[in-house]
Amino acid sequence: MRFIRRVSSLFLMVLILPLFSCGGGGNKEPAPGDNSPSLISIAVVPQNASIPLGSTQQYVVRGTFSDGIIKDVTSSVSWSSSDATIAKIVPDSESVGKATASGDALGKSNIIATLLETTPKTASTSLTVYDPSEGLPRVTLALKNAVISESGGTAVVTAQLSAVSSKDVTVTLARTGDAVESVDYAMSDTITIHAGSLSSAATLTAIGNLLDEINKTVVIDIESVTNAVKMGDQQKTITISDDDPPPTATLSVSEGMIGESIGTTTTVVTVSLDRLSGQDVTVSLTYGGTATEGSDYTVLGTIMIPAGSGSGTVTLVSISDTLDEADETVVITLTCGTTCITGSPSELTVEIVDDSPAPTPTVSLSVSNSLILISEALGTTTINAKLDVISTFPVTINLSKGGSAIDTVDYNLSSDTIVILPGLLTGEVLLTAVDDALYEENETVEITIASIVNGIGTSTLPTFTIEDDDDPPTVTLSVEPNSINENVGTTTTTVTVKLDKISGLDTTVILAAGGSATSTDFTLTTTLIIPAGSTATSTTLAAVGDTIDEKDETVLISVASVTNGTNASLAQSVSIIDDDTASVTLLVEDFNINENAGTTATMVTARLSDISTFLVTVTLAKSGTATEDSDYTLGKTIKIPAGTLESSITLTALGDTLIEPNETVVIDIAAVSNGIESGGKQQQTVTILDDDAPPEICDGVDNDLDGLTDEGFPDTDGDGQADCVDPDDDGDGQSDDNETACGSNPLDATSKSADTDGDGVPDCVDPDVDTTKPVIAPHANITAEAASSTGAVVSYTSPATSDLVDGAGTATCLPA
Repeated sequence: MRFIRRVSSLFLMVLILPLFSCGGGGNKEPAPGDNSPSLISIAVVPQNASIPLGSTQQYVVRGTFSDGIIKDVTSSVSWSSSDATIAKIVPDSESVGKATASGDALGKSNIIATLLETTPKTASTSLTVYDPSEGLPRVTLALKNAVISESGGTAVVTAQLSAVSSKDVTVTLARTGDAVESVDYAMSDTITIHAGSLSSAATLTAIGNLLDEINKTVVIDIESVTNAVKMGDQQKTITISDDDPPPTATLSVSEGMIGESIGTTTTVVTVSLDRLSGQDVTVSLTYGGTATEGSDYTVLGTIMIPAGSGSGTVTLVSISDTLDEADETVVITLTCGTTCITGSPSELTVEIVDDSPAPTPTVSLSVSNSLILISEALGTTTINAKLDVISTFPVTINLSKGGSAIDTVDYNLSSDTIVILPGLLTGEVLLTAVDDALYEENETVEITIASIVNGIGTSTLPTFTIEDDDDPPTVTLSVEPNSINENVGTTTTTVTVKLDKISGLDTTVILAAGGSATSTDFTLTTTLIIPAGSTATSTTLAAVGDTIDEKDETVLISVASVTNGTNASLAQSVSIIDDDTASVTLLVEDFNINENAGTTATMVTARLSDISTFLVTVTLAKSGTATEDSDYTLGKTIKIPAGTLESSITLTALGDTLIEPNETVVIDIAAVSNGIESGGKQQQTVTILDDDAPPEICDGVDNDLDGLTDEGFPDTDGDGQADCVDPDDDGDGQSDDNETACGSNPLDATSKSADTDGDGVPDCVDPDVDTTKPVIAPHANITAEAASSTGAVVSYTSPATSDLVDGAGTATCLPA
């Protein structure tokens, strides 16, 4: 196999040496009419050269002319390479035609020469760059056990050939890394692969110790090879793993108590290891306690124990001041990292004894920027406490709180105490208003000094005011139900005033009541108070009952004014439904009246049970034996005006001359408008007493042809008129009028019209007379017994009984 590799820092130059022309300028073509020889072809010399990597090759170009002469034309050509990675042609700018070919890889490239003339001509040749080491075996390294223990661990490095060699191959190893040969490990310098073998190995053996140290590495590479070639990068790394534990560190001080300014004022802080370490040991010392580094003490230096050392120290020095303060402590704490283990003791205390006299500071309070009016919307102000001298003790000012504002509800104080730490002159607390949505009055906060520890003072602060920024609540009005009864059923309604949010103040709402109802129709409390923290209150509107029948009334309720709130309500209407109905009683003044003389009228009165606000109309029904408009007159209605209890109309008898019985007028209530009839039925009867003389005989008309006139007089001939009015001159039992009507002679007794039923009335007048009715013969003796509006009672006798259905007796003559 052909092995091709790039050699670092080796630059292959294929040098094209200057080619000088012979017989110069013979490369031009002859001009027209010129007999000079012409160029036929060109050739690159030498052809198909092979050179080792890193060498150069000289080329010339020769031209063959028409006269058979070959000349050098190198100066007239240009050069190129088919593969510039193998052979690169670099033109020489100093002389036309000179060039340099360079290659940096193994392989073959074509070198091309081109002569530019009227007809360009080209020529080429191949250049092969080969490896002079071709044929030698290649050496590689292999590693077994890349990580080994410090305590006798081994790693095997094997050199391997790509092919068997007929000669011994010697591989010289290079060893680098942070491990030290002969201290941390042992290994041979070379590996020899004997002729006929493919591999050989060398062993690296770790050398153990008791030092805690970092893991170390050995980097093995091929430094040189004899009778073979190194194949690429063959570097191998072996790690020697340390197996020793880190040392344990402990803490100590030379002095546990030092003075601030007198006596011993320093102490040495020492960190000791229980055994040596193979690496630098870094420890961390932290300082706490009541003393402050930089103002009460200083520490000179830091501790880092070098590899091979057993301890390290720093010095702590107290700092003197004039402050009277408590003795202070420095607590020193040791902490190990990865290079040691923290032992015991790891923490010690050094006390610094104070030797300064103690002053008594005076406390004064103030407000930042004099801000005592605070907005409720998270407004803040700072209360400052200041000492007149620095104290070495903490000065604690205990505060008391007062005022109308409530702590944690209306404001927060960041602390009830102000602590001024030693060495400081000031301290502060923050007063912050607590925002809420309650409409309320501005509130006050009073902060005073309750007591002072390690100081004195009676300083006072102004009163803080927390300014409320909330809008007052809005009042709305409602009623439920909107309709109530006056007396029966639901006679009350609930009137409610409501806030749109909780208020921090009592809200007073004054109601106004109007409408058609008056104060006598209802009761209502008009001043309502919604307590702070509540959103609503209610009162009752109650109807005041009465017995007056009246229209439904309306109470219009509105909000007249609001204290600690705003009014956004609409007026509410409550209807008081009247449930009174006036009942009507019917009365008459006289139950008996005369027809003509004396008392001939009586008052008919309609009386209400209670006053009504409506016009009450009573429609009368009339019956009885008396006939309206013939026997009496009486209006159809009685109207009781609103606001009155009763009204009357007059019943008046109508006089006549008829002899008739007493007649009655029965008065009843047919209907009542805006009222009801009392007791279910009201009825009164008035009797009209008849006061007429007996009627004269022989008067009247018999309209129904029943043998009596309407006034009760006989009509024996059935001609519809009383006999005395319609005579029978011939005495044949038929009236003259009937005979005349039927064609008979009224003066001839023998001339009679046909009367088949024998009732004395010709058939032409009365073809079918009811024989059950009494027929009074002509000339019957009739005597009136009584007379009334319903008829006359008469008695009669007849001499001709054969002509009578009833020859004697009495009959009632009905009026027409």
